[in-house]
Amino acid sequence: MEPITLSLISVASTGQAVRRLAGAIDAARARAHAACAPWRVDRAPSDLLAGLEGLAAAPVAVRRLVPPGAEALAARLARFAAAHGLLLSFQVALDAIFAADDPRAARALAARRVAVLLTTPDGAPVCGLDLTPDAGPCHRDRVRQRAFARAGLPLLRVALCEAWDDLRPRLEALAPGPEPDPDPAAPAPRLALRAEAA
Repeated sequence: MEPITLSLISVASTGQAVRRLAGAIDAARARAHAACAPWRVDRAPSDLLAGLEGLAAAPVAVRRLVPPGAEALAARLARFAAAHGLLLSFQVALDAIFAADDPRAARALAARRVAVLLTTPDGAPVCGLDLTPDAGPCHRDRVRQRAFARAGLPLLRVALCEAWDDLRPRLEALAPGPEPDPDPAAPAPRLALRAEAA
């Protein structure tokens, strides 16, 4: 073959290799940035940016986590939790308590809260309390009831008018009891057995 023909063949194959390499680079870039949609100047701001603008434009007030009329109950619950070595949390999102594999269930959990959650000091939930204004039937939140039932975690429905003497036995049946204080005058059982053996 003539040298000019060989040169043309090598240029053609080199150009083909360069085009393949450029195509592979473009495909890799498209895969790497597939989750990032291109930003256009005339695009409306996202919900996050709109929320940040709203926070900058208007003051934010602190809202009480205990519903109106439940202040006395909250104080009794706090004393009960402290006596049993438990922690008390208000308005806890369900997706902070439960994990769901189904994305639809995860969205439903993220949109719901439980009014009161009792947990152990290491963060393990003990039971939830659903505070309701009266003692009648309540079907307003089946997602919360179903999530607690499916996870096997107790959810007590507590009417704000319920007497503490009625609620306390229900809570004590679920909460671990406090550690009994040892009697300083009584010897330890092992020491007594060793003394008898000697």
